Amino acid sequence: MQPSWLSNATLNRPGAIPRGAPVRGFDKVVYRVYQAADGDWYLGQRNPGTGGTIQPVVGPLIGANGVTFTYYDTAGAVTNVPRR
Repeated sequence: MQPSWLSNATLNRPGAIPRGAPVRGFDKVVYRVYQAADGDWYLGQRNPGTGGTIQPVVGPLIGANGVTFTYYDTAGAVTNVPRR
């Protein structure tokens, strides 16, 4: 099941989310391969909204092409358009 937004003001009340219930949140991040000061390559992420610095997630990689991504559209077909 896909997550969905609830737009129902009656749900904004005490006890609407029971104790122990899962709550989902999200934050936009940017991933990129970069070369660190040590000369090695890493997959890093940063939060563009806060202007944070890039932080390593995976690495060191085998050069600048040490990681690839495959993008899929909503139908599950491979696409070269990342926003799909």
